[in-house]
Amino acid sequence: MVRSKEVHNALMNAPTIAAVAELWARATHALITAEPVDNELQILCATGHLTSEERDRVQRRRPEVAGTVGWRFLDISGREMPGDGADPQGIPYWPISISLDDLRRTETIMMVCGQRANPEPAARAALAALRAGIGLDHLVIDEHTAAELLGLQHRIPR
Repeated sequence: MVRSKEVHNALMNAPTIAAVAELWARATHALITAEPVDNELQILCATGHLTSEERDRVQRRRPEVAGTVGWRFLDISGREMPGDGADPQGIPYWPISISLDDLRRTETIMMVCGQRANPEPAARAALAALRAGIGLDHLVIDEHTAAELLGLQHRIPR
């Protein structure tokens, strides 16, 4: 993940990264995580990818931002949130990772999620990932997060 479109484009055009990115479109198996947005924001701030002001702006949108898959922020309906800086309220980042479209074409996907101590944020992230249309074959989830996920799918409309 980088903060500049220019750096993103330069990296994606670098021969070694471009070669890996070409493989994403042909991936047959994927292991992904659905991460609560607060976990990701903590990592982004700790590594200098987000300022505290940017983190606070995203946290104010917390009800809208449900979680991430492959560093791609999703709303509770599974739609990818803007990350290209075009939206002034967007998340200023450019991920270097497999796209959601490439994940949707992947034959076999295993998703891991859960947070036993606080299952609601993990369940929101999992619900967003499921609603994103990523066809899961295997789900690794703890019982607390699974129970929360089942409740959320009925309480939160698409």
